[in-house]
Parts: sequence; C-alpha cells; structure tokens
Amino acid sequence: MRTPTMPRIFAGQCSNCGYRSTARAADSLALRRDDYTFEQLAHPGEGDHLKYRGYTRQQALREDRLAEIRCLLCEDCGNLTQHYRPPYEGSYLIHCVGLGSAFLGCTFGLPSGCPWGIRIALTLLLFSGFTKLYALSLRPAKRRRQAALPAPTPCQTCGSDRLYSFYENRVATCPGCGVRTFRYVLVGTT
Repeated sequence: MRTPTMPRIFAGQCSNCGYRSTARAADSLALRRDDYTFEQLAHPGEGDHLKYRGYTRQQALREDRLAEIRCLLCEDCGNLTQHYRPPYEGSYLIHCVGLGSAFLGCTFGLPSGCPWGIRIALTLLLFSGFTKLYALSLRPAKRRRQAALPAPTPCQTCGSDRLYSFYENRVATCPGCGVRTFRYVLVGTT
C-alpha cells in the first residue's frame, strides 16, 4: 500500500463573482460493500473504519474491496465528479527490491576489487532493473482491480468529458456566474 499521505483539501473560488464552493479532499479511500456500492473512509481513521467493518488493509486489497476516489473538476460547468481507481499497493516492496538489488551490486563489486565507478554503475543498473521488473509484475493485478471498479463516466451535470484533477490547477466555468474564472485552490490538509 502506498505510504499514507495527508489528503489535500481544495476549495473552489470564482475571481469574477466571489462564489466559493465547499472544501473537498482531492483523493480518499473507499471500501466496496457486498452490494457493490462504495463507502468513503474518513481520514485519518481508515484503518479503524476497516477494522470496524471486519477487514484489514491487506484483506480488503486481496478481496478487491479498496478503491481510491479521485474528485475531478468539470472544466465546462465547474461541478465535481468522482472516479474510482485501484489503490497502488506496491511502493514499499518496490523500494525493498530496489534497495536489496543495490546492496547486491555493492557486495558483488567489493570482492572483485572493481573501481568505485563500476560499483556505482552496477548498483544503479541493478536497482533500476529490479525495480522496473517488479513494477511490471504488478500490472496484471492492477488491471484486474480496475475492471472490478465502476467505469469512468463523464460529468453527471453537463455530460462533458473534460475532467481534470485539482492538482492541474485549471480554470473552469463558475457554477454561480457562468464565467470561466472558477479555480480550486489548496486550503490545507487533514
């Protein structure tokens, strides 16, 4: 599972009319119920919420019950749409595999009396090669998890497919005045 980061909170504001939206988290986790609806997990208590529902993070991942919710902004009408994607759970192992291979590169270079330049090159080569191979091995599982989630849909308000993440800092049409001066800005973290 990816190292938990503090979700960033964004709020929309129009520079033309002063309209302000409610603050929203850009990303969050959700648990799939038996009826294939999703229950958003409150941060920072995701682990407690999963435990209350009878799961650990690893169990929920193994059973394809965890999803990341990403809020996307519609550029045409300024409303938000939620998209689901599988959580990325391989970062710890990728770094362990990469660091282990780097250690092997240094170890094999020591007894042979290789110059430090060759040892460093061997270390970097092993680190990048093993890390890439491990990342590629995760792709089939990620595709399977993505197939179990709802397909991305266009904006539920206007039907547009011009949806962007808060992180892209795009200007959208203001829901209040209809002018393209509406932007989500970072207001904090949880």
